[in-house]
Amino acid sequence: MARAESSCQPDSVPEDLPHINQVVDSAALARAIGEVTFSYPRANLLFSLAFGIEGELTHVRVLESGYGPDTADVLQRSAQSTVRPQPPENAWGVRLRVATGPNPTLVLERAAYCPPEAIRQSAPHRQARRSLPRLTREEWALLRSLRSFRMKVLVDARGRALTGSMTRGSGNASVDDYLVEWVALQRFRPAVLDGVLVLAWVELDASALNWP
Repeated sequence: MARAESSCQPDSVPEDLPHINQVVDSAALARAIGEVTFSYPRANLLFSLAFGIEGELTHVRVLESGYGPDTADVLQRSAQSTVRPQPPENAWGVRLRVATGPNPTLVLERAAYCPPEAIRQSAPHRQARRSLPRLTREEWALLRSLRSFRMKVLVDARGRALTGSMTRGSGNASVDDYLVEWVALQRFRPAVLDGVLVLAWVELDASALNWP
């Protein structure tokens, strides 16, 4: 699914980049990289580290390497073995830049992140519409007149809305439940973190959700 360039920005989570030792055991990683690359010319490495919504490590990838595939694979495993557990958060990641040499230097950088986006589409098919909660005439009137709400949605790597909750609703619980169920029928472009599709939360308003 194509993404607009403007939707992809340096990842803003966390608000402040953590100290490198909060993310990896930097001493152990520097030692491991030094042992692998000591006989090679100096080079710059760039790793992508990604974490899921429970703080779990989801991937470590080599984005840049001046070494061959086998050496890059050993370096990737070395980096993965030194990553520290993280607190629960929305999907997030960092890049780890390494200048090799006798005393490798390690620096954290922002990852590139594209948040989930709703795809404009026609109304759900008839069977899907029948699965939505029933509303009274007064609730239908409120729903049809509604132009402003905000919702937090969990979108998986296939673009499916897994769950949602209102952060600014209509003031009517039944109408809010309808909107949550309606969003579950929509399709999304999934979040992309350093080129990898990931599970992520996103908060969207009515216009971003293509509410009629």
